[in-house]
Amino acid sequence: MILDELAHAEQYDALGPLFRVAFAFLRRHDLASLAPGRHALMGDDVCAMVADYETKPRARVPFEAHRRHIDVQAVVSGAECMGVAPLDAIDREPYDEEKDVLFGAGRGEYFALWPGRFAILFPHDAHAPGVAIDDVPMSVRKIVIKIRRHE
Repeated sequence: MILDELAHAEQYDALGPLFRVAFAFLRRHDLASLAPGRHALMGDDVCAMVADYETKPRARVPFEAHRRHIDVQAVVSGAECMGVAPLDAIDREPYDEEKDVLFGAGRGEYFALWPGRFAILFPHDAHAPGVAIDDVPMSVRKIVIKIRRHE
């Protein structure tokens, strides 16, 4: 997992052309005006999911992980906590191949995401997004960029 500020995003262009596409999108100034839903950025290799939701108490948010995609998650408005734990450290449910997700439960470390900050989550990073800070629900707009892994 990588946690950083968007002001430093160009450093992550070195991770490859798919990351360059992702961070160029996040550096746009009109993210708040995007329609919710899926936005293709580079075919099936890079897409942005724009979502508006209310954060939830920590006890109601399971951990999740993906095998085929790397997530770049950035809050556009509001703020949330996100848990992260090594995938091997959580009790996992069966992997859903079609949706590229598995859910699980366990203990993790929590950090805050707010506008101007992003997290990169790799397949070995179980993560629990959308957690309410101090268990106080808040409206959040977040962009999750899915970067397809090529093995």
